[in-house]
Amino acid sequence: MVKCDVAVVGSGPGGHAAAIRLARYGLSVVMIEEREVGGLCVNRGCVPTKAVALATSLLRKIKKAPEFGIVTDGVRVNLDWLARMRDLTVERVRSSLTLCLDSLGIRLLKGHASLTGPNEVAVDGKQVIAKDVVIASGSKASMPSIRGLAETAITSDDLMGPISIPGRLVIVGGGVVGIEWASVFSGLGSRVDVVEMEAQIIPGLDREIAGYLVDALQRNGVTVHLSTRVEEVSHGRAITTAGPIDFDRILVATGRIPDTSLGDALGISSPNGIIVDERMQTRIPHVWAVGDCVGAPMLAHVAMAEAEVASTSIMGGDARMSYDCIPSCVFSYPEVAWVGLSEDAAIDEGIPISVGRCSFAASGKAVALGEAEGLVKVIADERDRRVLGVHIMGHGATELISEAACCIGMGVDAVAWGRVVHAHPTLSEVLIEAVRAAVGKALYV
Repeated sequence: MVKCDVAVVGSGPGGHAAAIRLARYGLSVVMIEEREVGGLCVNRGCVPTKAVALATSLLRKIKKAPEFGIVTDGVRVNLDWLARMRDLTVERVRSSLTLCLDSLGIRLLKGHASLTGPNEVAVDGKQVIAKDVVIASGSKASMPSIRGLAETAITSDDLMGPISIPGRLVIVGGGVVGIEWASVFSGLGSRVDVVEMEAQIIPGLDREIAGYLVDALQRNGVTVHLSTRVEEVSHGRAITTAGPIDFDRILVATGRIPDTSLGDALGISSPNGIIVDERMQTRIPHVWAVGDCVGAPMLAHVAMAEAEVASTSIMGGDARMSYDCIPSCVFSYPEVAWVGLSEDAAIDEGIPISVGRCSFAASGKAVALGEAEGLVKVIADERDRRVLGVHIMGHGATELISEAACCIGMGVDAVAWGRVVHAHPTLSEVLIEAVRAAVGKALYV
């Protein structure tokens, strides 16, 4: 029997963030993990996919090199080394996390966990008794019920082995994961078809920006089929409502499903995830849940924020989780990122708005980088000038969005934000110009 203050089930972003924070508060923590330390994000999600995305981004830059007077002959991709680089990146991040856990005295138990009571966790025959239990069991890839699909398709979890480049790839689902992998494989030379059942790719992204992204993807070898369903898959052919599409490989990217198995045992789950309140506590005192297992939005940084709230609550503090200002990033080519309301969402809420736009082509830095394709769009409340949403497509969008999240989160109005001096020449000037444009203060647009 193992006794501790807190048992954390799962070592992904939510699980390890909760364990680390609670250990820093001085509590004894046991972390239980069935697979690799770091969970989906470190081992099969954020880290390895971004490592491969970086490689394809470098390849695209090399292909642009002649525009800068650099001759590049005989460039090729060594797929074995690319896979090794990806795996080494994962090992480095996982090793760093493991060292952090060890340094704080967090005990790691490997094995399958099941809850035998509100304060009891069974781990392959061992019993863990804890004052509090944090469930961070993550999620699993979904597989639509389409004839022939499950027998043929792979999910993003299956892309962590040897890397091969299919001549033609069909991706079912035009969300974040689908669009990111479409960019990767098109960058490596595949002909890619994305089949999306909705009228727009990437839920939550501003409709105007989504349209520009579709155009950019299609110029880079990705065909996007909107308002289209896959009805059957057979013998290398996807039968869709828009006609048949032949493929060498088919990837399912239709989202993920919360893993609620631990919550099911205690009757605290719903079809949408384990049910928690604003403090991340379930209806059972001293049982908490964070991360993908509680449902959307399934993002690593959201899981870590939820872990901070749960940890503070366990220590008796007053913390509440808010999802009002969560940045979202897509590591596509070009990148897109957003935070806050889209134009359509603001209109649907009846808010009178002003909209500011600035093209990346207006930035000397973007032009010098050869990355002039892109747009920043800012949504402001016309009444008090408060910024409600920022949507970006273009080089560095995933880095620029954090400034926007900070300002929206603090309720900064566009006039005050627009007075902040931004260094020249930087891509951040595109963002601040769009902010100024939202209140009629732009210099160049």
